[in-house]
Amino acid sequence: MQPALQQRNGRLVFARCRACGHAQAGHGPYCIRCGHAGHDEAVSAGLGTIASFTTVQRAPSDAFRARVPYTLALLDLDEGVRLLVHLHGIDEPAIGQRVRLQWSEDGTEPQAVAAGADQGPASAQHVDAAVGDPTAGGSPYRFERLQPGQVIGVHDDCIDAPALARWHAIYGTGPAGATDAPAPSGFAAVLVMRAYLAVVSPRPPGNIHRMLALRLHAPLPRERPLRCEVSCVDKQVRGERLVARFRVACRDADGTPLVDGEIDMLWAA
Repeated sequence: MQPALQQRNGRLVFARCRACGHAQAGHGPYCIRCGHAGHDEAVSAGLGTIASFTTVQRAPSDAFRARVPYTLALLDLDEGVRLLVHLHGIDEPAIGQRVRLQWSEDGTEPQAVAAGADQGPASAQHVDAAVGDPTAGGSPYRFERLQPGQVIGVHDDCIDAPALARWHAIYGTGPAGATDAPAPSGFAAVLVMRAYLAVVSPRPPGNIHRMLALRLHAPLPRERPLRCEVSCVDKQVRGERLVARFRVACRDADGTPLVDGEIDMLWAA
């Protein structure tokens, strides 16, 4: 569920982290990227690009029955904020299309309408590292490049004190146990996703995360070197959808299995 958003005179109010510069809207006082509590408030110009979209044909509840069919889109604003919005008055949306953010008449619902021809991308557009910048670090991983059974690469990691501090800041828990006590089991998802994002990069804009499955083999150690191997295990064309599955196997320095993760993605290109 998307967090509650704030708007001022029809403009989205968002926060930019003072520590890492990440832009976010409606997520509370802590940065969702680094866990820092300090941020600066800013107002978006309201221009952005469609990263992905889907058309809803069957209403999820009676409250939406009068709306179907309607189209939802992930909108990347030029300031770096990503939002889920309704598309309004756009019959044939396209990934990469420029749109302008506006609000419903009651001021509660963000909507996106087609931007004017003169409202192109900002010259210094922010690109979220979790989305992947197709202009940096080589060409994006296109679907035909993925080969089932291929080991794509490895990522060295460590559950260190700063990482645990960010975890506790985000989830409102305090450090528990001695320094040699295991890390929270939920950190397995962090290890798996960090490895996938680091190795399978850059990715085409518009990918959609479908599923994450985890199998924990042993307690997660703190302050010890870990190695996570990322491989492609399957790819399928399902109608118009490109589906890719990845496996991330994390081991400690002795080769002891810690966690295996599988990630299903809808591939954009």
